[in-house]
Amino acid sequence: MKSARVLLFFILVVWTACSLSVFADDKAPSEEAVEGEKTQTFRNTMFAMAERQFKAGEVNEALETLTQLVEHFPEDAYIYNKLGYVQLKRKDYKAAESAFKEAKKYDKKLVEAYVGLGLTYTQAPVRGLQAYYNFRRAVAEAKRSTKIDPDYGPAYRLLGEAYEKFQEDHQRSLNYYEKYITLEPDNPEGLYYFGLACVQAKEFKKINQYITPYMKNNLEVTQLLPLIAQGNFYSERYQQAMQIFERYLQNIEGSERQHYTDITYIASDLELEEYNATVGPGRQAYLEQFWSRRDPDILTKINERVIEHYRRVWYARTFFSLNAHPWDKRGQIYI
Repeated sequence: MKSARVLLFFILVVWTACSLSVFADDKAPSEEAVEGEKTQTFRNTMFAMAERQFKAGEVNEALETLTQLVEHFPEDAYIYNKLGYVQLKRKDYKAAESAFKEAKKYDKKLVEAYVGLGLTYTQAPVRGLQAYYNFRRAVAEAKRSTKIDPDYGPAYRLLGEAYEKFQEDHQRSLNYYEKYITLEPDNPEGLYYFGLACVQAKEFKKINQYITPYMKNNLEVTQLLPLIAQGNFYSERYQQAMQIFERYLQNIEGSERQHYTDITYIASDLELEEYNATVGPGRQAYLEQFWSRRDPDILTKINERVIEHYRRVWYARTFFSLNAHPWDKRGQIYI
């Protein structure tokens, strides 16, 4: 009997020791686990820093941070993807293309990388046959991303940008942009490019439909004001159009505002001579008379020709200023 109790005691001791060992293992991770956790923390901290740098416009600093990360994590798709967008911002298109391809290699379902690669093909300055190839590549990357995630908005924005830039297919471009803003209705930059597509396709009612409601709660986004002014103008709401254009002019720099008040391209030689000879308060009075003579409908309170002038100057600054300041010869003729 005594020997049986001793045996039972021995079994309990062994069982307790084993249990404590198991619990100890649960509570005290191995050195490998600890090291792995530290490595992941380092990766996440550095990646977050790179994102903050990128958002703050510190592109070179973000590049340096991500370059260090790639050395430590050479198979991390997300690092390569972010690196691609940094290089895209730097306009180093070959480096961006390489980074996005690496990201796709390590994660074949990373939609951001497909769109990033498409943007690289779209934004790279190319001509002729190379432009055609880049268009096809950009569209292919965008459509691959929509197959992975049909609700990923930037893919449709990429399609809109590609068809506008390479094909000047305004209507098709607008259709893709419209799909994009239904998925991301609160992105001011996306709404701006959607608005440009509306102007090119002469679909001004869509500006009233999508952009105007956004501006009611986001008055600080002055970039959208000329678009909304045109939406009102072509809906024959001339007073609202004038008020919005004037609000836009009040919120831009003086040097930029001068382009809208300059009458050089529309005044006759005699009018320009008289205007330049006028000084002081008389200048404003002369301008009022100048525009009054061009008012197409004197029975209305608003001078529609002034609004049209603002619209043309904005159009020239937006679409005819790529290689010239404030615009090229096309802009001068258009105004």
